[in-house]
Amino acid sequence: GVRLKNLFYAIRTTFAGLWIARRNEVPPLTLNDLMAGVEAGEGNKELIFDLVQLKSTQPESYRHPLKPLKGLLESVANWQNQNDAVVSSLAPANGKMDQLNQLFVNLLRS
Repeated sequence: GVRLKNLFYAIRTTFAGLWIARRNEVPPLTLNDLMAGVEAGEGNKELIFDLVQLKSTQPESYRHPLKPLKGLLESVANWQNQNDAVVSSLAPANGKMDQLNQLFVNLLRS
């Protein structure tokens, strides 16, 4: 089986890569917002939402059986392959450091 926390790390990272590749912008932090902006298929999205609910009721040590996740895991692998295919063509990010610096200053002052 797979720990749901590990599965969500893989899903979120893969979706963030798809978001960046298609939109060339920083992806949202929440999984719900991220999933709203990537094409994952309704069946996969429904399964992911179900797994989020399940995770909220299980201990960290819970391992979900792999067999029911086969289609989702294949999709994650395909999405990762899509990310790998475009990563070398992406320009380096030029983040808005002024905004980040201001955020950190505000946090330190509060």
